[in-house]
Amino acid sequence: MTRRLRLPLLVASLLAASLALALDRLLQPSAFPVQSISLEGPFERVQPIQLESAVGRHARGNFFTLDLKSVANAVRAVPWVDQVSVRRAWPRSIEVSYSEHEIVARWSGDGWLNSSGRVVAAPGYSDPQARLPSLSGPDGEGPRVLSLYRNLGVVLENTGMALRAVTLDDHGQWSLQVAAAGGAFELRLGRTNLAERLQRFADVYPTVAARGQIRYADLRYPNGFAVAAQPVLSAARDEKG
Repeated sequence: MTRRLRLPLLVASLLAASLALALDRLLQPSAFPVQSISLEGPFERVQPIQLESAVGRHARGNFFTLDLKSVANAVRAVPWVDQVSVRRAWPRSIEVSYSEHEIVARWSGDGWLNSSGRVVAAPGYSDPQARLPSLSGPDGEGPRVLSLYRNLGVVLENTGMALRAVTLDDHGQWSLQVAAAGGAFELRLGRTNLAERLQRFADVYPTVAARGQIRYADLRYPNGFAVAAQPVLSAARDEKG
């Protein structure tokens, strides 16, 4: 009886075994180590040495098996770091790019809000001339409050009123603080139809302001609003909604 060896199958098996062995060796922690790290960013609030320290603790070992997520998380933990991108660059380099937080508002008195509406730590930052708006609301509502601030700011453009503060209370009621030539005052918007109510007030603001210094305006009415002014107090035309 004659046996015939299936040479192609044998060769394929040997090649697969050799490849597996080579791959195993290649993926050993000590094999193919990362040799360089490049950093890209604005470097205004963050110093390169801070990133080098953060990346260096996690970018050791094999180029192919390096956990890029761990590297990104380490960079993201550095104060002032916002968005992070980490990628491998052939043959043995890791490239890290990042952006820094843009502070756009105060949050609930002593916190800071970035351009995405996230409450962030901002060591060393201050707003001595109170140029930033003051926003406040329940935990987790930063993006929503910032979005409303931006939208209502558009409504007040060219009205003589500047939006300086937005507050969302625990009951879902919204209120604003605006600065005007006659002094700052409060606008009480309620829960719904916020832009519509504000626009209705803005349309007649010059007439209202001419009657006296406004202390606050309650806009929570279906077809009107109430204004407390000195020395004149005008009443609402309808029941509150």
